[in-house]
Amino acid sequence: CMRHAQRADEVDDEPWPGQADRPHDPPLSAAGREQARAAGADLAAVTAAAHPSSTRLVTSHFLRCLQTAAGVLAGLRGDGDDETVSLEVDPALGEIAGPPFITDAPWAGCAEPRDWAWTGGSPASALAAAGLPLSTPIITPAAWPSPPETLEAGHARYDRAIAAAAARAAADATPTTTLILITHGEAVRRAVTRVCPSACVYEVAHCGWVGCEWTEGEEGGGGCDDTWALLPAKSAGVGWLDPTRTVE
Repeated sequence: CMRHAQRADEVDDEPWPGQADRPHDPPLSAAGREQARAAGADLAAVTAAAHPSSTRLVTSHFLRCLQTAAGVLAGLRGDGDDETVSLEVDPALGEIAGPPFITDAPWAGCAEPRDWAWTGGSPASALAAAGLPLSTPIITPAAWPSPPETLEAGHARYDRAIAAAAARAAADATPTTTLILITHGEAVRRAVTRVCPSACVYEVAHCGWVGCEWTEGEEGGGGCDDTWALLPAKSAGVGWLDPTRTVE
């Protein structure tokens, strides 16, 4: 579960195209685009060491995540066009639609995310602008929270989205599948605390990721019999504390 790369508004005070219509959906900075490709290359090495037979990339629909996915996809594939890497877009992995993650005053006047999250246009135009194939499947197109979304509601949405993505991957998986979720910092934080509720996550860097191992239970689909385990050795740029150890 990976956070997106550096946003343009974090390093540049200049407005970006479409800022007036989608102030909460900035593109990546130039450095961010490089970060994304480098992260993809790093993940390619991690997945190769695990001997996966396929890799599935699932991304939030926010522009910074779509652009991160494009960079990660390029890094994963290297100079080739690796058909074992597939791509999906899932709006359920989107940013929490409430303060402090998306701020707007007053919230009663904030536009619904569905009105601006596709970079102010259509899903096809958003995919094209990010450099992703127009044929990319879009999962759960109705997964739009109504602002203001609480932190608890956002975490519950992330829980459902993570479990559902794992279940989709398992449904048509080859013996070993690596699932990469490109999302937002709070979703990465939640990926840790949903497995270790007592953990205190103190860092989620740009393109930082946390690794988990998932085993489908008898009920499947994220049911109560599913098991999740954190993999600190297969995590990077995410730091947390739990009662028994420190992971950096």
